[in-house]
Amino acid sequence: MLRTSGPGLINDPAHPDNEDMGNFIYAARDPIFYSHHSNVDRLWDVWKTIPDKVTIAGNRKRVDYTSSDFLDSEFTFFDENQDMVIVKIRDSLDNSKLGIKYTDVSEADNLWINYEPLPAHKPSQPWSPKDWPAVVPSGNNTIGKVPASFRLERRAPTKKDLKGKGLKHTNQLQEDIVLERVRIPHSAYARFDVFINFPDANRETHLYMSEYVGTFTHLPSGMVDMSASVSQSSVTESNGMYRLFNIRYSVGQALRRLGIGDWNTDVVVTIVSKGVRKTNPTVDFYFSDIKQEFQ
Repeated sequence: MLRTSGPGLINDPAHPDNEDMGNFIYAARDPIFYSHHSNVDRLWDVWKTIPDKVTIAGNRKRVDYTSSDFLDSEFTFFDENQDMVIVKIRDSLDNSKLGIKYTDVSEADNLWINYEPLPAHKPSQPWSPKDWPAVVPSGNNTIGKVPASFRLERRAPTKKDLKGKGLKHTNQLQEDIVLERVRIPHSAYARFDVFINFPDANRETHLYMSEYVGTFTHLPSGMVDMSASVSQSSVTESNGMYRLFNIRYSVGQALRRLGIGDWNTDVVVTIVSKGVRKTNPTVDFYFSDIKQEFQ
């Protein structure tokens, strides 16, 4: 089950360690934590009841987790009697078994269940994916202060891609785009919005575009003056000061919305870096590769 943490109190002298949901150490002490995470669990509950093919496009496929590595992962907690207990992920996926029942707010839920983005935009000038550079594998590719666009070569899935996934046919595979080894300083705020075939995307581009495929956000923790820390970290070449991420975006639906049905059609991946709270980004980030993968 996905767990998230919300924004913290940045630059508040009364909270030098950001003792709220912006700091994972203190997150559970924030009064809003309970309602926030209860709603995350409620959304999971609703998601599990959504039937297949309920969108206008008719292409949603809800698939439960089957990986034993995930389902049998264990977490240790203290229960209401202060006894230490071990809980597996598979034990917490059915809220009815936990005695939890949520109020029906289906009218509001239908807004996201049946959500459809705007039609694909029409470019002002013709262009080709060949107009943009491909990523240099294992290089220092930059996610800069201005949007960055890269050409991605695509291929059709093969039977080799089915290995270890418990699927029988290649048409059951989900196409993903993966940003590999994204390097972010521990103290840096980072947000990346990613678009397919929309090289004109910028910080003002709405996320209800058909070309939008997802967002990644990294929150700093325990920093009083975040901006100063980010500036310092950006010039400090120390591996111990960075986190490395592989960021995965599902792109199958976006490609269908854009009318891209040929596996041999290359696309342009545009990464828009955003600063904290509607500000301009102040730091460049680096990654090693962009790859097409199948799940």
